[in-house]
Amino acid sequence: MFIACLTPEDLHGKRILVTAGPTWEPIDPVRFISNPSSGKMGYAIARAARQRGAEVTLISGPSSLPKPPGVTCIDVQTSEAMAEAVFEHFEAADIIIKAAAVSDYTSKSK
Repeated sequence: MFIACLTPEDLHGKRILVTAGPTWEPIDPVRFISNPSSGKMGYAIARAARQRGAEVTLISGPSSLPKPPGVTCIDVQTSEAMAEAVFEHFEAADIIIKAAAVSDYTSKSK
């Protein structure tokens, strides 16, 4: 990739954790609460960090975006699953960037 040739590797050796996309909070087996987040910002951050030499983990809610090359991707659906994934990986991260649009509400019963 041409851009990678011009990008400084100033993040080489850094481990970056990025969250992206929406979360889906189930109401019942067919419906869910969410928002229209695409995940574009988090995916762009993950891609740029990787191009700058970082080891990147991307935790993403449902998104139709292609996975950034060279990035470890963890797919989740709910805010609870996103929190669990973040808590599982945050201690290994040097930098954490939370760009996900996590739902503010969840159903009392599912």
